[in-house]
Amino acid sequence: MIYCTEFVILQSALQLVDKVQQNGQNISSNEDRANSSVNVLKLAVQEIVQGVEEDNEPEEQLLWSKRIHCTVLYKVLTLHYEESLEKLSVEIIDDFSDGPIEPQKIDSRDALSSILPPVSLSLYFNIVQQCDWFHFFTEVRLFCNL
Repeated sequence: MIYCTEFVILQSALQLVDKVQQNGQNISSNEDRANSSVNVLKLAVQEIVQGVEEDNEPEEQLLWSKRIHCTVLYKVLTLHYEESLEKLSVEIIDDFSDGPIEPQKIDSRDALSSILPPVSLSLYFNIVQQCDWFHFFTEVRLFCNL
């Protein structure tokens, strides 16, 4: 996914969801907060999938749905992976400290994912349910042999 108008809409929706989650005192219950968050994200997804500047053809709608699903899932997994690494926090001693240090390669997904706010597992599964993305989730599981 590239940084485009559709990505800005997704980013804005996730930032709003994050703000709603953090400012929970304005909403009466956790369930209302979760429903509000899912609805915000669902509306943004629908806007992107249907077409921002013009109506998308069905094939393009499917492609955007997959892109958004993969982006949100990638954010969930990278967040979980980072938390797992922090828990392990093993000190590594480098015997070759005098040698050259190779630059770290950054994937385009990592670059885009880094500007998105965190996405919880519960939000991910709620949006999968609301957007009817079960088949995308199954495809990922089959592809990864999970």
